Parts: sequence; C-alpha cells; structure tokens
Amino acid sequence: FGFLRSLRDIVSALAASVVPVFNAFFILLLVICVYAIVGVTYFYEEAAADFATFDLAFVALFRVAAGDAWIESLPVHTPSGGVAAGPVAFLFTFIVIVAWTL
Repeated sequence: FGFLRSLRDIVSALAASVVPVFNAFFILLLVICVYAIVGVTYFYEEAAADFATFDLAFVALFRVAAGDAWIESLPVHTPSGGVAAGPVAFLFTFIVIVAWTL
C-alpha cells in the first residue's frame, strides 16, 4: 500500500496550502475594495456605468483583475485628444498591483 503514503502526502500538502491561498484571496479582495472606493470617489460622474456605486465598481474591477473585461466607460482621453492622467494612472496601478503582484 505504498500509494496510500503518497496520496496522504498530496492531501496534506493541499490542506496546508488552503490557509495561504485564503490569505492571498483576502488581500486581493481588500485591494479591490480600496480601489473600488477610490474609483467611486473620483469617477462616479465620468464613468457612471461602472463607478456609480461601490458594488458596480467592485464588479468592474474584479472583472479587470480576472482578465475578463476592460472598463470602457472610464475616459482615458481628454476632449482635446490628450491622455487623461488620472484614469490611466488608476488603471495602471490597479493592474500592476493586482494582476502582476498578487
């Protein structure tokens, strides 16, 4: 019954990894909550489709973190054709922190 020992090792390794994975997921949710609050504070008028309320902002940012969608309602260009530094910095730092770091 040597396969039972290796199976026990696999199960114990999986059980030991549950807490660290939960901690990483909790940190991810905390960062998304902070960015959702900042997004609602600064972009609720410009991008009401995604940042009118906290729950809309949370879902939009979670979709960006998962790589599912992009926030299209956030204006990244100024009316004169330049780049809006605030929304670009907001999304860039979010992607760097969430997608690349966590």
